[in-house]
Amino acid sequence: MNYCFVFGYKVDSYVTICRNHTVGLIICCGSDNFRLCSAARQLHVLIICTFLIICLDYTLNPLRIRNAIFVVTCSYAAVLIMISVWLQYDNSSGYPAFTTHKQLKILDENLFEKHPFPIEESCSVCDETSMVDIYVARRILQAIKNGNQIIFLGDVEQLPSVGPGAFFKDMIDSGYITTVCLTKVFRQASNSNIYLNCRKIVKGNLSLEYGDDFVLLYAYEQEEAAEIIADVFINEVNTFGIENVCCLTPLRQKTPTGAFAMNKRIQSIINPASDDKLEIYHSPTHTVYRLGDRVMSKRNTDKTCNGDLGFITEMTRSNVKVHFAECDVNYAYDELDDITLAYCMTIHKSQGSEFKSVISTMLESHGEMLQMNLFNTAVSRAKVRYVCVGNKEAINMAILNREGIMRNTKLCEKIITLFEHYEGVA
Repeated sequence: MNYCFVFGYKVDSYVTICRNHTVGLIICCGSDNFRLCSAARQLHVLIICTFLIICLDYTLNPLRIRNAIFVVTCSYAAVLIMISVWLQYDNSSGYPAFTTHKQLKILDENLFEKHPFPIEESCSVCDETSMVDIYVARRILQAIKNGNQIIFLGDVEQLPSVGPGAFFKDMIDSGYITTVCLTKVFRQASNSNIYLNCRKIVKGNLSLEYGDDFVLLYAYEQEEAAEIIADVFINEVNTFGIENVCCLTPLRQKTPTGAFAMNKRIQSIINPASDDKLEIYHSPTHTVYRLGDRVMSKRNTDKTCNGDLGFITEMTRSNVKVHFAECDVNYAYDELDDITLAYCMTIHKSQGSEFKSVISTMLESHGEMLQMNLFNTAVSRAKVRYVCVGNKEAINMAILNREGIMRNTKLCEKIITLFEHYEGVA
């Protein structure tokens, strides 16, 4: 039986729950408080991960379970978890961390295969579960051996998976999963406008707080907004550094504020063409790549995950070398479709990442993309400052629009039916 609980209570509470129910748990971290899954924040996530590891020790050792593994849907969170393990146990805990796709050998070309690589560890912790679609969920559950434990972490107020299903939300909505709400904030100070506004957005409160850390720059037209975003991006880079600033947008193409157009605009300022700088024009995607550009992986491979960020460190006329957090990858010309410029990205692509400064746009012309969970995800990517280029009318439309949360799935009903059947048998 799976059980759901949230950080916010004493270690003894976790130990009691974990020891009594060793098959599976869900840790649901809500938007009102610290999110381990989708808004992990550097030192804060190290503290919480370390705390979770301590809980695992208290829980698993009396059960003679000596090994555990963390699997995460994005490599950024996996790196943070590995750091927290290293800090707590001097790299000797036996609790490794991998991305889900790497651990289960899930590549774009074999997503629908039904026979995953088994997870041998007695306890698995699956982070970023709100981003898991039904295909990846099936692979995860098939990999867990009978009698072993799996712990899910997630945030239902964030964006659902890009693929079909609402795996994490359906498990909780079934009513058969015990849920305990988070009560304490670790990510930011309690007076942070970013934190306060995340709470208001989720609750449908339109009275947002503005200040130095939460800024609204008025714009009503796409081209006007695009110019402001580019100017703000440069100023934020001068303050925080290029690796700590990102532009987020609801749309990828077709508008001046879409990711494709904004990447070109920002690149022309941040990393302009010059006679002494090599560049490659990739005609299939109409993209110019230059030495020093920030790029993002678009595919799940044996080396990188979809959404990984890196920088172009070397290039020739036919080859590009990208340095990612965990590896360097060479891309031939015919493989450049596997990456894209990443000064700006869609809000969907940003889930699981974080930046000191985030610039996003909220315009009425974004239409159906003005959604509560989309706006909430954009805001919660920011650690220090969030800048919204748009207007309050569009922001209010996004806060009040809950339709993006709803999906027509049947998993919830099937879970209820299954539990009712076994209750009847018992």
